[in-house]
Amino acid sequence: MDNLNINIKLNKLLIDTNFLLLESLQSKSNLFETLAVSHLEMWHSAFVKWLIDPNSNLGLGTFPLRRFLYTVAYQGKLKDWKQEGIQLELGTIENMQLENMTFENEYRYTDTDENKIGRIDIIGSNADLRIVIENKIKSSENEDQTLRYFEFFRKSTENYQYDLLIYLTPDEAQPPKSERFISITYQDLCDFVIKPCIENPVIKEESLFLLKQYLSNLGKPLKGGRVMALPNKDICEKIYEAHKDVLDEIFLSIKGEAPEGIRKRDKITTFNTTLTQMIKNGVLHMEDTLFAQYKGQEYLASLVDDNETIKIKVNDEWYGSPSAAAAAITKTSVNGWDFWRVRNSGNVQGGTLGELRENIK
Repeated sequence: MDNLNINIKLNKLLIDTNFLLLESLQSKSNLFETLAVSHLEMWHSAFVKWLIDPNSNLGLGTFPLRRFLYTVAYQGKLKDWKQEGIQLELGTIENMQLENMTFENEYRYTDTDENKIGRIDIIGSNADLRIVIENKIKSSENEDQTLRYFEFFRKSTENYQYDLLIYLTPDEAQPPKSERFISITYQDLCDFVIKPCIENPVIKEESLFLLKQYLSNLGKPLKGGRVMALPNKDICEKIYEAHKDVLDEIFLSIKGEAPEGIRKRDKITTFNTTLTQMIKNGVLHMEDTLFAQYKGQEYLASLVDDNETIKIKVNDEWYGSPSAAAAAITKTSVNGWDFWRVRNSGNVQGGTLGELRENIK
């Protein structure tokens, strides 16, 4: 590309309304950074409770909670929905008496059988529905928390028609130890709950401000450079599609390589790539075999399509994430993206799922 052409294209990029919007969003500190609470787990739990509580001063009634339940139903990952007998569907959610839900943060309980005191990050209930949320930001699960929580609530005397145990995390590769917990990510929360709330025409100005500030905060790096979610992903995709040639030229000029050749350490690490996305991007294929060595034995797994969601099949059991499939073998928490390696239909061995994930464009 000659200098005249690149200058013309750069000028178009610099006056692109999406680029100007992204620049504005990225250049500002958000309220939560200013208050030095940007990534405190307890604070995030308080915000999520405020978001989904119909009685909070957010002012959107049951709308955020309905969006949250849709997200659990359609984006949540659980080993076996049928086994749990949970039928969360659109009509079911709309008919729940969600306006009667009451929520609480830092709910403390005592398990007399185990002689232990526990603390639940968020709990809410009405006559028919109970929602228990375990929230993890930077640390992994301690002392088999979700296993203990499941046992405690299983023994409780309350009889709910719907009893939802939810594990909220930025890292889909870190599943809950209890397979009875439904896992959702902060990217899910961002895309399917917060953004629809922002777009709701009746939202109050002060609530709109706080939600936008929170979205900005989700995109700020945790220690180690990882982010909880990518709130501006849709804007970035629009910018790249509109100015792909000049952006590729910039990468070539500055780094000496095209974007797809960026070194691993130079990439922005996200937690939200799925097996389904890897299949769609062509870095993984349904005919590929997954294999792993554990305690001197080789284990094999295959990919299956469950209603357009790719899962992993191990010994006739289907798992929604690599880590859940790996944990079924090791009986302990393990990063499945590093555990599973890929062998193609020609019996050629490739890298780990995590290494292949780095090739998504």
